[in-house]
Amino acid sequence: MLRPGINAIREMTGQSLACRAAGLWSVEIPSPIRVGFFGGASMDLSVIILVVIVLLGLSGVRIANQYERAVVLRLGQYQAIREPGLYWIAPVLERQVTVTYAP
Repeated sequence: MLRPGINAIREMTGQSLACRAAGLWSVEIPSPIRVGFFGGASMDLSVIILVVIVLLGLSGVRIANQYERAVVLRLGQYQAIREPGLYWIAPVLERQVTVTYAP
């Protein structure tokens, strides 16, 4: 077993305190290489961007009840009337106004 001197221990970087106190050498395992969706960006940034996009997409899902119609306005101008059921609007650009429909 190799027992380095105090100066050698002080020069070591990335070693745990337990190994330094025991006078043992430890092997450093290199961190995994991170490759992202955006050409070398870290995986964490890619995952965060992907989660934000998914949440924005899901926030636009709407449901109109059987007795309702939804008037969809895009940037304040009339775009469409949505019938009862499931539909999607662009979360930032569009908004809905629900109208009770009685034939």
